[in-house]
Amino acid sequence: MTALGACSPQAVPTGPDASPPDPAAAPQSTSSVAAAPVKAPAEVQHVHNLAFAKDDLLLGTHEGLYRQAPGQEPKRVSEPFDVMGFTNASKRWLASGHPGPGMSAPADLGVLASDDEGRMWQSVSLSGEVDFHRLTTSGRTILGVNSGDGLLWRSTDGGASWETIDVSLYDVALDPGDPELAVATTPDGPQSSTDGGRTWNPVAGAPLIALLAWHEDALVGVTPEGRVYTSTDGGRAWSAAGSVDGDPVALTAQGDDVALLAGDTVWQSTDGGESFQPRVTDLAGH
Repeated sequence: MTALGACSPQAVPTGPDASPPDPAAAPQSTSSVAAAPVKAPAEVQHVHNLAFAKDDLLLGTHEGLYRQAPGQEPKRVSEPFDVMGFTNASKRWLASGHPGPGMSAPADLGVLASDDEGRMWQSVSLSGEVDFHRLTTSGRTILGVNSGDGLLWRSTDGGASWETIDVSLYDVALDPGDPELAVATTPDGPQSSTDGGRTWNPVAGAPLIALLAWHEDALVGVTPEGRVYTSTDGGRAWSAAGSVDGDPVALTAQGDDVALLAGDTVWQSTDGGESFQPRVTDLAGH
């Protein structure tokens, strides 16, 4: 097994598939943190996704996975590969994307997994086949939106085997407490699934949501205009919260903490999305 790690510039995710991810509880925030905003270093470009790891913020970028402690500059923790899709909803983190410069690997990395919080990565499946721009997991179910064919891919065994669902989605989120429940966004409005992503139905009366983040307490969504909404009943009813300026690019939530990348700034809320303050500014490529 060859690993993609933070210490070996030439390491690549090749070789036999790794064991499928084991389900485990996601890391929880110990407190809501409000620290002075920091300016991102020039190397942090093209942020594709966000996630919380307790009070730290994870940024999946074109140059690798970065970790940002409150009030500190983001620091790269992984080898510099293009982290297009990412989720840390279990102890085994998952990612998808493209190899970094000089790496001998397929253009599409398939599904990667890390058991050490993003430092080392191993191939799980689909190497050379898919590039997931959205990834979500609950239990042993994984849903991924593939940029290549535009379809939803679904696994119920931790990524060992996959099926494709003939539906085109923009973003998708699984209920962390029930892998049968999922909500997705489309140009025509949110859709929901009660069978783990096999079939989908429109959500009547819902706002036009672009991005989603589902944590234990609520489902959070943001519109293309930057208005945040929350739902406590799995996406059936939505309540308007605060808003940010700029086009939303990435969203994550954990407890009362919500982080939203819009424009060149990651905005953070510590009150469930009602109000926002800048956390990371001057992000290149946005």
